[in-house]
Amino acid sequence: MWGTAIGRLLSAIRLLLRAGRKRCDRPSDAAGPPQVTAAGDTLKASGATWTLTGLNTGYVTGLSGTFAGMANLSDTSGGTLIAKDAIWTLTGPNAGSVSNLSGTFAGMVKLSDADEEKR
Repeated sequence: MWGTAIGRLLSAIRLLLRAGRKRCDRPSDAAGPPQVTAAGDTLKASGATWTLTGLNTGYVTGLSGTFAGMANLSDTSGGTLIAKDAIWTLTGPNAGSVSNLSGTFAGMVKLSDADEEKR
């Protein structure tokens, strides 16, 4: 009896791990950005505004909730990245690292400190 239940649980876990990609549907707002997708520790969107609220956590337009555990952020058509009191390092056009990410960002055409957004 227990062997069967554990076997089913392991099969379900294997299926989830094989999928490797999660999809987060955007809100029904037709004017909003396309889907936000995640693969491993990378979150991708298109033309989004990304706001970091802590290490590898925050929110992005097109995602109805928040994200956590995403070390890399990638925007495919020019996004805006906002982080408060951060240290920014540019490594190429629209790419680099920021102290609130353990990884990197790419495709960000605008970088902003959250304090500046209040002005």
